[in-house]
Amino acid sequence: PFLRNYGLAYSNIQKHSSYSLDSLLRVPWTWGIMIRRDCFPHATIQHYQRNPASKCSSFIRSYMYGILVREDEVGEYVNTSSLTFTRVPITAQHTLPDGYPLPNLDQIATIPQPTRLAILLQISGSLGVGLELLPTPWSMLAITLHYWCRHSTPSPQSSLLRLIVTSCVITFKYPTRIAYSKLLSFKTDALIRYNLLLFHQVAQWHNCYNDIYRLALVLDLPVSNPSLFYNGYLLFHILFVKEFRDTQLPKLIDTQCELWIDYLTRVIET
Repeated sequence: PFLRNYGLAYSNIQKHSSYSLDSLLRVPWTWGIMIRRDCFPHATIQHYQRNPASKCSSFIRSYMYGILVREDEVGEYVNTSSLTFTRVPITAQHTLPDGYPLPNLDQIATIPQPTRLAILLQISGSLGVGLELLPTPWSMLAITLHYWCRHSTPSPQSSLLRLIVTSCVITFKYPTRIAYSKLLSFKTDALIRYNLLLFHQVAQWHNCYNDIYRLALVLDLPVSNPSLFYNGYLLFHILFVKEFRDTQLPKLIDTQCELWIDYLTRVIET
C-alpha cells in the first residue's frame, strides 16, 4: 500500500509537472505545493495587529516556489485572525538576485554542491559574509539568524539575539539533558504577562529557521535535523521565565558554551 500510494501521488504530480521521479522523491513534503499551487506557511504565534510572522521569510519561500513550480504565483494561506485564513498570492521567483536564471528541481541534480551553496547564500543575503566557513551544522544556524536579523520587523536587539543563540547552543550541547519535566516545574506566570512583540519576533525567527532549512533541502544541500538547535520549551523559558533564567541557565553554560555564544553572536551581527 505504501508504494501504491507513492505511485498514485507521483502520477498526480506528473499531471502538473515534468520533474523526474528521483527529484520528486527527494522532496516529498513539497508535493502539495506542486499539485495545488497552494501552501500553508509554518504555523506560529501571531500578533494580529502586525504583519503575519511568516511574511518575514516570504522572500525565501518565493525562491523555493520558483524551483518547484513553473507558474509565476503560489497562494499562501495566512492566519489573519484567530479563526480566519486568507489566501495571499506570492510571486514565484525564477531569477536569482544577481540576474542569473534560477534552476528548476531537475537541474539542481546536475549542479555542483559549491554552486548550490552559493545559490542559498545569495538568496539568504549571506554571500560574502563567510558564514558557510563555520563548522557544520553551525553554518546553517548562523545563516538563518543572519537573515532574520536583517528582515525582522522591528529589528531584534542584540540581547534577544544572544538569548536565542544561547538556547540553540545549549540545545545542541545537551540534547537529552533539558527534560520537559524539569522545565515545566518552573512557574510560568510570566507567560501570562508576556511581551507580545517579543513573541512575534521569535515567531519570525522560527519561520526564517524553517524556511531556510527547507530551501536548503530543495537545493539538495546536506543539512542536519533542525531539531538539533531548536527546543521551544527551553527557548521560551529563557525568554520569559525569570526564575529559570536567573537560577538554572547559568548552570547550563560552561566555558565552551560561552565561547560559542560569544562567537556566533559576534559573527551574525557583523
